[in-house]
Amino acid sequence: MKGAALATSPGNDGKGPHSRRLLPLKGGRNFRDLGGYPAADGRTVKWGQVYRSGATTHLTDADYRYLSAIGLRVVCDFRSNEERLDEPARWPEFPAIDYCIWDYSREDGSEKGKSLTASLMQPGLTAEKVRIIAIESYDDIVERHKEKFREVFRRLADGRLPLVFNCSAGKDRTGVAAALLLTALGVARDAIVEDYALSDKVVDFEKELLRTNLGETAFKDELSLWVARTPVEVLRPLLRSDPEYIERAFACLDARYGGAMGYIRGALEIDDGTLNHIRERLLE
Repeated sequence: MKGAALATSPGNDGKGPHSRRLLPLKGGRNFRDLGGYPAADGRTVKWGQVYRSGATTHLTDADYRYLSAIGLRVVCDFRSNEERLDEPARWPEFPAIDYCIWDYSREDGSEKGKSLTASLMQPGLTAEKVRIIAIESYDDIVERHKEKFREVFRRLADGRLPLVFNCSAGKDRTGVAAALLLTALGVARDAIVEDYALSDKVVDFEKELLRTNLGETAFKDELSLWVARTPVEVLRPLLRSDPEYIERAFACLDARYGGAMGYIRGALEIDDGTLNHIRERLLE
């Protein structure tokens, strides 16, 4: 539903077109509330219960106090071992936070046999070739991250709220997770695509992900070195939240699972009872 992202979030100062959804965190990256979207049964997604985000490395002490004040309880960090080493999170310092991570490498092969890193190491890459790699990577996200998406649904059903899930940019793995959850809550697909595309409006990814002042760990591994030496015009497709990307995920879900709900019920093994628990907790 067009305009759904303009609903009012509690605690915002109302300054700027996206302040209703973007949390006021000085060191946040794409940290957004998923509340306010209309659902199919006439209810609305509750504000202040589920958030989506990029890496939280640069959160300040004031940011942590803010997140403590809103009662944040669970962080599901989808990032690989390498990403967490490159941009460490401070959540282990806070015993009240249930910090959920997964032990995997971004160098692992995709369903097609190549990791994203390997795909990007090909000689002679152009912006258009990178765009195709970016689009096709959404098939891999759907298949490779089932365990992570399943855990988010189960923790939501258990009532561990508020909860935030994140990756590095807060747009790809996180974007698919948000799309799945909003679909399960009955939010219209055009509003889901709008939520996905909002990342481009609230984050300067060229500044956030290509800057050189991330600290001693910056540009340490093969992928980071590739990023450092590749012209920005070639990199740009990787930094976008083009609606075509999330539409590719939906197309994959449609073709392989009969739709997003088929994937949620089948691949993620989330039954109707669990879905009803989640809807009761997250809709009003």
